[in-house]
Amino acid sequence: MPLSPTFARRLRVATALAVVTVPAQAAGAATSPTATSAGFQRALGLPASGSGSLASPPPRPTPTQLRRAERERLASARTARVQRRLRQMKQAGQRIARHPYVYGGGHGSFTASGYDCSGSVSYVLHAAGLLKAPLASGALATYGRPGRGKHVTIYANGGHAFMVVDGRRFDTIALKQTGTRWSATIGSTQGYVARHPQGL
Repeated sequence: MPLSPTFARRLRVATALAVVTVPAQAAGAATSPTATSAGFQRALGLPASGSGSLASPPPRPTPTQLRRAERERLASARTARVQRRLRQMKQAGQRIARHPYVYGGGHGSFTASGYDCSGSVSYVLHAAGLLKAPLASGALATYGRPGRGKHVTIYANGGHAFMVVDGRRFDTIALKQTGTRWSATIGSTQGYVARHPQGL
């Protein structure tokens, strides 16, 4: 591969420097090999290490460093996955937030003109890839993992279901009160079983 004009010019300068330096050393001038090497490297536009080596390979990572890097990579991937699912759930909830309440709505298909309580929750979970088929309220009481989640909690019993996503309630009761399923007021959870999607 031909040399670039800039590198070729630097190579000529470095060669001339070597020609001048070698006779000076032969004549007893106080020029060290390190100084000569550093000058040659500077002439080529490289870091003047003075070691006589143009490049040193980076040190190999230790097993501990490799394990730490892998843990950080996995943690970053988990965080990205959680944030993506939360975003999908919020967007899905927003799409049907003002759809009318329809008994049984959202159970024959995730696409409907209206949704009941469990149909609404099922729609949001499905949008984030967390549910394959709609579930009734009683079935949501056994969905996922027990207890409240870090970001998402489903509250369900045999007669009603709603969910809380990042501190906001998504509930058909709120729809009747304010015209949207979203509400900043969580309300009472007495009489409900708390469940959450794994990892959320």
